[in-house]
Amino acid sequence: MNSTPYCNEPSFENDRHVGRIEAYNRNVRMYTAVAAILDHVRPKPKSRQANAEFMDVIQTHLRHKRAAILATTAHWAALDAAGGKSKVHLSDLPWRRVLPNETWPGVLEDLKRYLPQ
Repeated sequence: MNSTPYCNEPSFENDRHVGRIEAYNRNVRMYTAVAAILDHVRPKPKSRQANAEFMDVIQTHLRHKRAAILATTAHWAALDAAGGKSKVHLSDLPWRRVLPNETWPGVLEDLKRYLPQ
């Protein structure tokens, strides 16, 4: 992820509104941790398991990258905590996706618990 993924969005490449960029970055960081990692390792019923044919590859990759994932997500959590509240909230972004039940402490705890060792 580059420092301003917001500017990679079509028609936003020249937008330098710091509040929108910070809000978007927080959203991208949380969604990356949850959708790209946790959704593959949190336990779920067999009926809801996706990508079963790739689970061996996913588990091997996550096992090899465990330390880097934990360090990166801890860094993201610290950035989001240090950034405080920007003047633009995620709900102000037209494409927002809210993860109401996800918080960095919970995400970090689940990563430590469920990432393969």
